[in-house]
Amino acid sequence: MKTLFRYSAFVLGLIVGIFLFLLSLDAFPVQGTWRAIGGFLIESSPAMIVILVSFLGFYKPKYGFYAFLIITIAFTICFQTYTDIQNFMVISFPPFIITMLLYLSSLKKKELK
Repeated sequence: MKTLFRYSAFVLGLIVGIFLFLLSLDAFPVQGTWRAIGGFLIESSPAMIVILVSFLGFYKPKYGFYAFLIITIAFTICFQTYTDIQNFMVISFPPFIITMLLYLSSLKKKELK
């Protein structure tokens, strides 16, 4: 069961990272090539962080749990998703689900029974 939670968290983390990466592609209509590349790098940094932390959570679920907990709190505060439930459900809720999956994956076998 722990393996199912770990793989589910990993796949969901990759999906969230790809989704955030696709959202960062809106930086390219900006005038100027260097400005567009800089905007893309800045806007795609949350996606890269989520993808890297997904790999961390796959190999070390306990550390991944803490990292995704920080990501969930940071997304909620930085993107101000606490003001609108739709934004919260799209941006902050998937990392929260990943956090819970990694928590369940990091529990010892006796604690799951």
